[in-house]
Amino acid sequence: MADIFISYKREDREYAKKIAELLAQRGHDVWWDIELLPGDKFTDEINAILNKVKATVVLWTPDSKESPWVKSEALTAFNNNTLIPVLLKDTEIPVPFNTLHTLDLTSWGTKEVSADLGTLVNSVEQKLGSPEQVNPPISEREVDEALQRPQHELEYWESVSSSLNQSIQEYELYIEKYGQDGAFADLARKRIEALQAPEKKIHIKENLTLISVVMGILVAGFTIANYLGYFEPDEPVIKPLPKPAPSPSTISQPKPALEPEVVTDFVARQWVKSLSAVQGGSCSAFGNGWSDFAYDGKSNIRFCKQTVSSSPGTGVIDVKGIHPGNVNCSAKLGLGWEQFAYDGKANLSFCMKVGNVDQSENYVADINAFQGTNSCDGQFPGRGWDRIIYNANSGITFCAKYR
Repeated sequence: MADIFISYKREDREYAKKIAELLAQRGHDVWWDIELLPGDKFTDEINAILNKVKATVVLWTPDSKESPWVKSEALTAFNNNTLIPVLLKDTEIPVPFNTLHTLDLTSWGTKEVSADLGTLVNSVEQKLGSPEQVNPPISEREVDEALQRPQHELEYWESVSSSLNQSIQEYELYIEKYGQDGAFADLARKRIEALQAPEKKIHIKENLTLISVVMGILVAGFTIANYLGYFEPDEPVIKPLPKPAPSPSTISQPKPALEPEVVTDFVARQWVKSLSAVQGGSCSAFGNGWSDFAYDGKSNIRFCKQTVSSSPGTGVIDVKGIHPGNVNCSAKLGLGWEQFAYDGKANLSFCMKVGNVDQSENYVADINAFQGTNSCDGQFPGRGWDRIIYNANSGITFCAKYR
């Protein structure tokens, strides 16, 4: 199991690779190649790794600070006390990470070893344990093998988890091969439990079927006996009294409207530039302009929106949900669609379409949610609210206002 995870934007891949090689030379296993773990497909896998590693190196650059995935990974590492923030290129680090001590590597180039890299290695090894416990340097061939180990494990895991006919035995073989500390061992155990559940349901269904057959035979027997005259009532059948007519006070009384779970003031002219979500965290972690628009108490997911008061050029022009979820939004809905949240309990993917606001027929001016299934009209200030997604697991309706 890798002890280190490197979070970065793919534009900074060469820097991440150099850091991974440097750490591998010290005998550490590193998860670093994000091309192996696209966020919209491997959300559960990324969370599993982040919750197991002892150190998470986050590389802050102008590109990574805009990435919801990097910020979400940084927040998870911060909550797990594994975060090691690094300023790779000069930029403003998003809140709340700008309050943390951050290693400055802005003067480093990937072609040469900087003295600051030694400080980074020391910081990582402090998270892992004392330097005396660190393995001795290894050869170049062993470095390549160490960097490939996560890829091999992921390929094996993907062959098991993406199979159309998943089996308990396949997940047990994964645990046997990579051990209880394997990157996805916890996920494997959960999948085994989920696969065992239908077996219990089958036994219940068989029992219910048997009871239904017996009841059917008894009913048929009583019906035939009654037809042949075996059951003649000694007393007249007593008919139930008619129900009293409803009083005027009970007629046409409308049911009280459900209180909205989240209500925010509507700005007359605004755009939704981006959407994201965080589990157990705060929307302020994404930076300026981010605010809540819904909170799912059952799944502990906080949905966040980034709004601006003037046209951003590129922004959110549509929002949809996919069930069953945890799928590639663009593959299901077309180009421009990407996942901004996944609710594992509801198995529901939340997708947004990002495009040119000025050229689009419509754009999302605001988005909110409330507890219940009523119409979106009247739940929030202003007209034009449309229902876009309903989460049956939590009973939350998501609404968008298009302009």
